[in-house]
Amino acid sequence: MKNESGLNEYEYHLYDTLRNGDFSRRDFIRKATAMGITVPIIGSILNAVEPAVAGAASRSAHAVAPKRGGIARVGVNVPTAAPDPVMMADEGGIVTVQMAGEYLVTPDQNWNLQPVLAQSWKSTNPKTWTFTLRKGVKFHNGQTMTADDVVATFNRLTDPKVGSAALSAFNGILAKGQIEKVSDYVVTFHLSVPFVDFPYLLSPFNYNAIILPRNYKIGTFMKTGSGTGAYKVTGYTPDQGATFAKNTSYWSPGMPYLNGIKLSYYQDTATGVLDMQGGQYDYLPSITYGSGQALFSNPNVVIQRHASSGYRTIQMRTDIAPFNNVYLRRAVADSLDRKGMIKALLGGFATLGNDDYFAPVFPISKLASKQVPQRSQNIAKAKQELAQGGQPNGFAVTLTTEQYQEIPNLAVVIQQNLKSIGVDVTLNVETQTAYYGSGANQPWLSTPFGITDWGARGVPSQGITPAYTCSGTWNSAHWCNTSYDKLLGSLNASLDETTRMRIAAQMATIQHDAVPDAIAYWLDDLQAHGKNVHIGYAPSNYVNPRAMWLA
Repeated sequence: MKNESGLNEYEYHLYDTLRNGDFSRRDFIRKATAMGITVPIIGSILNAVEPAVAGAASRSAHAVAPKRGGIARVGVNVPTAAPDPVMMADEGGIVTVQMAGEYLVTPDQNWNLQPVLAQSWKSTNPKTWTFTLRKGVKFHNGQTMTADDVVATFNRLTDPKVGSAALSAFNGILAKGQIEKVSDYVVTFHLSVPFVDFPYLLSPFNYNAIILPRNYKIGTFMKTGSGTGAYKVTGYTPDQGATFAKNTSYWSPGMPYLNGIKLSYYQDTATGVLDMQGGQYDYLPSITYGSGQALFSNPNVVIQRHASSGYRTIQMRTDIAPFNNVYLRRAVADSLDRKGMIKALLGGFATLGNDDYFAPVFPISKLASKQVPQRSQNIAKAKQELAQGGQPNGFAVTLTTEQYQEIPNLAVVIQQNLKSIGVDVTLNVETQTAYYGSGANQPWLSTPFGITDWGARGVPSQGITPAYTCSGTWNSAHWCNTSYDKLLGSLNASLDETTRMRIAAQMATIQHDAVPDAIAYWLDDLQAHGKNVHIGYAPSNYVNPRAMWLA
C-alpha cells in the first residue's frame, strides 16, 4: 500500500505500525476506532497488511439470532447514594443508571470504540475533536436529543461548582465552556491540552459521561425520563432495586430484545453470589473469584473472563512519615508475594502488577513490560531497604481500607508479608461509605497507608491524570514528580505510536522506582450469567443492556 492510496498521514502511520509488527491486529483496530477512522479504511489497511486474516474475519460464523421477550434479572451492590449520572462513583449506581442512559461512544469486548449517540468523530489535531451526533434520538421524556444537550452535559460535568464525579477525569484536559455547538447535530471539543485518546473520556470508561437533557436537574434521573437508552425507568426503591421497561421508541431499529429488566440490590457480594446460586439472578455484572468462587463450579452459570486494567492500589503517602522515605516504600513493594496473592485471593484470575500504571492490556505498554524488571517477593532486599531508610528494626503503621470484594483478605496478606520484614501492621477495614466519605472527610485520600479499588480505564492517561500527577484530584499517595508529568503531556500529544511506547517505558521506570503505590496485580474482568442469557459482553464498568436477550 502506498501513501498515494488515499490514506491521510495518520492513517498511513497506523498502517506502517501494523506492517512493522509494532501493533497487533487487535491493537491497530482499537487505536483506529478511537481516532474515528471509518470501517472501510480499517478494512483496506488490514487487507493490505494481512489479507488472509482479514478475509477469515469477514467469513466469521453466523451468529445465533436473538430471541425476543422476557424480563432479565440483574443483581448488583446496593448504591451508596441515589443513582445519578453526574455524581455516581460506585458500582451499584453506575449499573443502575446505565440501564437507561447512553454515551456518545462505547467499547466492544476488545475495547474498540463503537458509535452510539455519536455517528462519527474526527480530530484535526489532538486538541480539537468534532463529533457528529445521531439524529432521531429521543430522551424517555419525549425531548429530542441535539447538540444543545451534549454541550450542556459536558459543561455540567466540567463545572467545578457542580462537583461532578467526572471532574478528576477531565481535570486539565477539558473545562467548562470548551464545548462548541457547531450545528444542531455537530459538536466540537476544544481541549486545554492535546489528548490523542480523548474519545475514551466520552465513553463508559468515564462512566459519568452519559448524555442528559440540557435542562437536567441533578438527583432526578430515576424519575424524570432523562435517559436515551433501550430501557426506561418504571420504578425505583432505595436499597432494594429498580425496574425498567422496553423503550418502544428506541432509535436503533429492532432493539432492544427484552420486555424489561428487574435490577435488584444486594448488601454484600456474598449475598449476591448466594442469590445467583439459588437462581434468583440471570446476570451479575461484576464478581471476583474470592467472593464468587461457588459460581465457577456451577454448571448452570457461565463465567466471562477478559483481561482488564482494574486494580487495587496499596497506596503510601509520599509527603508524610513513614512513607516519605522511598526506601521504606520499596521495602513494602519488595515484601509482597504477588503470585501468592493472585493464586490465593483470585484463583489465578489476574495478571502480575509491577508498580506502574502501564497494564499489559494497553497496547503502548509493550516496551515498558520488557524494560522494567518485574518485582517479586525478596525479603532480604526488603530488609536491606528498611535499613537504608533508617528503620532496620521495622516500624508500626495502620493500614486503612474498605469492605469490598477480596480487599479485606488482601489486607491480611499484606499484614503477613510485612510482618516477615519486621513491619507491624494494624488493620482498619471500613465500610465503603466511611472509607470514601465526602467533602473534606475522605479517608482514602488522607490515610498514610491504604488500599483502594480502581475500575478499568480505557487508556493509561485516563487513570494516570487523576491518580498520579501533581495536580491529580485523586492522588491518594500525594506523589508529585514533574518529570513524570512532563512525559505524560508528551504521551498525550504524540500521534506516533512508537514514540508513545518509548515515553510509556520512561514513565513506567520512574513510577516503578518511586513506588507511590504498590500495584500487585491487574484484575481479570469477571462476569457471571446463566446459560440461558446472552449479555453482549462489554467491560464490567459498562453494562450493555440493549444487547441482552434470554434463550
